[in-house]
Amino acid sequence: TKLEPADVDRVVSNLKAYQPDFCIVVSPNGVLPGPTGAREQLAAAGIPVVIITDDVTTKKEWEGVKASKFGYIIMKADSMIGARREFLDPVEMSDYNGNLVKVLALTGAFRKI
Repeated sequence: TKLEPADVDRVVSNLKAYQPDFCIVVSPNGVLPGPTGAREQLAAAGIPVVIITDDVTTKKEWEGVKASKFGYIIMKADSMIGARREFLDPVEMSDYNGNLVKVLALTGAFRKI
């Protein structure tokens, strides 16, 4: 399901307890409040963050991502755009994440990450 702003504190506190070397925040729309809050809190905790997203919707948001200290991969893989609302949450996220994993594995990007 979507990473909602209300979930960010719980998710980030669990990640900080794990003490990762870095985190990857994946979202079809990485500029929504949930993913944005997660990456900002992780960065504030000193954990490097890579953003993987389908799109950055406005020029202002794109400039913000480029100017940030986050690594980023923009990957056009959200094949469910325009689908009926009742299919969007679990099916869309599973489809997006599955496509993402396949492409990153086949292109060798996982080795770099």
